[in-house]
Amino acid sequence: MKIFSNLNSLGKGIAGFVLLVVGLVFLIIVFKNTLNDFPIWFFGRDVSAVVEETWVEKTGENNAGELTFQYFIRYNFTAPSGESVTGTSSLAGMEWSGISEGSEVKVTYFPPNPSHNRLNDSRFMLVLLCSYIPLIVLTWFGLFAGWKLISADFKREELHPWTFEN
Repeated sequence: MKIFSNLNSLGKGIAGFVLLVVGLVFLIIVFKNTLNDFPIWFFGRDVSAVVEETWVEKTGENNAGELTFQYFIRYNFTAPSGESVTGTSSLAGMEWSGISEGSEVKVTYFPPNPSHNRLNDSRFMLVLLCSYIPLIVLTWFGLFAGWKLISADFKREELHPWTFEN
């Protein structure tokens, strides 16, 4: 913690509080994304879905006058329970251009809750799983460094004003 060694007690407390808050924010992000991704990645089942609709939405225009778009598909599949499930997904332009209405796409769903589904992204699972590493490191650093800075003030013994020590 040499970075913060020149700060006074108040500065260390503020820096510790900010790091702790940043660590907690990253913890919430990691936790939320983990609850969303891991059930599908590790317990998901694949099924073929039929594309019901494809569409494009204009998202903006950059400084050079080029338009930007976001590409979507809506698909439908039948879960093993017989429930018909509809999902929507955003795609890259190249992926979207190869899909037409009525074609089949591979979808992965969480068996206890088929409405929790997405297009099959198993080919990216290792990359996506590794993308958690920087978030976990930032979370750990924020929580650890923040707590260390804040707790240092609680551990410091203060001289009592009624004692006279030289």
